[in-house]
Amino acid sequence: MNARQRFIAAMRFEPVDRPFRWETLGMWPETLDRWYAEGLEISLKQPAPDDQGAICYDEYLRVLVRAFGLDRVDYLREAVVSGYTDSPFYPSFEKKVVVDEGETHIIQDIDGIIKREFVQYGTSSMPQYLRFPVTCLEDFRALLPRLDANHPQRLASNWEQICVFYADRDFPVGLTICGAFGHPRNLLGVENLCLAYYDQPGLIHEILEHWTEFYSTLVRRVWHGIQFDFMLFWEDMAYKGGSLISPRLVRQFMLPYYRRLIDEVRALGCDIIIVDSDGDVTDLVPLFLSVGVNSMLPFEVQAGMDVRAFRKQYGKNLAIIGGLDKRHLVIDLESMEEEIRAKTVPLLTMGGYIPCLDHTVPPNVSLKNFRHYLDLLRNITGGIYEN
Repeated sequence: MNARQRFIAAMRFEPVDRPFRWETLGMWPETLDRWYAEGLEISLKQPAPDDQGAICYDEYLRVLVRAFGLDRVDYLREAVVSGYTDSPFYPSFEKKVVVDEGETHIIQDIDGIIKREFVQYGTSSMPQYLRFPVTCLEDFRALLPRLDANHPQRLASNWEQICVFYADRDFPVGLTICGAFGHPRNLLGVENLCLAYYDQPGLIHEILEHWTEFYSTLVRRVWHGIQFDFMLFWEDMAYKGGSLISPRLVRQFMLPYYRRLIDEVRALGCDIIIVDSDGDVTDLVPLFLSVGVNSMLPFEVQAGMDVRAFRKQYGKNLAIIGGLDKRHLVIDLESMEEEIRAKTVPLLTMGGYIPCLDHTVPPNVSLKNFRHYLDLLRNITGGIYEN
């Protein structure tokens, strides 16, 4: 099987020759810097002359595939301005320093959010959010020129060449979506959004009505050239204590729009729909499943997520990616082996599971320990398919 066949079969609970190797979703920038210092091949910082697709611009993908042997997965992030953790603005806001405060900067990011960040620890510390671009309906409507799904530059200038390359691919390709919580969150901020569900419901419905039409249009444009294998929604709408909003608000403000968009995507021919949310997603999983989502990630263990319990409850209705506690890579590699055996063996036996850490690799994980984790995981899971 090639990587594309293996991924699709795994997500559909069909037989595979071995587990799909997506053993981590990535690593922090500081982690990658550490690994280069510890001997990772520095040439991976630059693409090879004949590289095409995401591996050409994604250093993390090059490292994972070429240094560690993960199966290749391309996101169409540079080919299509579809958003993910960022909203799908085109053009995006200019990222700039508004005030230089020495150790900290007040910056405007690409979503138009004004925030204070440490200069030295910008990617590894939480910023202080100061102002968001939307406070009322007029603010949102003023942003609509940046949210035109038909803008000619929303697809890369070499779109036809990209389509030709992906038509003959042997690895999965996914389209990323800034979700029905994620996009309003970027516009208003978490606290303001939670208040707006009660104080300005019309604003939220207008945002999400546009969200549905925007992505429906964009998906059709992309599908005409590239028949992507999965769609990945970013939400990050939970924390250790559970969902950031109640199931009632999810049903009222998110699910009708999810249903409309997913129905259109499935009608085109894409049937692998994944939601990415950190935290405790116990209450969210059945809600997403009810509108056509059939996979989630990353099932954070420190938020109480145990992939065995989700498999027992949802069976073949939910394909699972993640769930391996990344903390063991620092604490105790012997306990990492126990973690792998306890979770991967029963889930892989049933199918519909991609073994993966429960988040990106933090900078306290050495290159040696990460390689040892991969060796453990592949040796243990490989034995399942030899029996």
